[in-house]
Amino acid sequence: MVPDPDVRAFNQALIDLQHQLDLLLGDIADLQSTARTLSPNLLKVCRHLEILISEADAVLRVPDILGLSRQSGSLH
Repeated sequence: MVPDPDVRAFNQALIDLQHQLDLLLGDIADLQSTARTLSPNLLKVCRHLEILISEADAVLRVPDILGLSRQSGSLH
């Protein structure tokens, strides 16, 4: 069965978002290392960003929680 174009587009957007979040996590780790020597305020910003990323990651899991198959675009 061919997935619905909207489901494919949504799934691709989720994949793209996950990739960007992975890149951002790496950047945050680098920034945290620098922040420890520069400013406690930067460390606070990093912590807030980690929380936001964690929440975005939870949103990425919604299709799986709902049983939406990324391959077929249908419910399991």
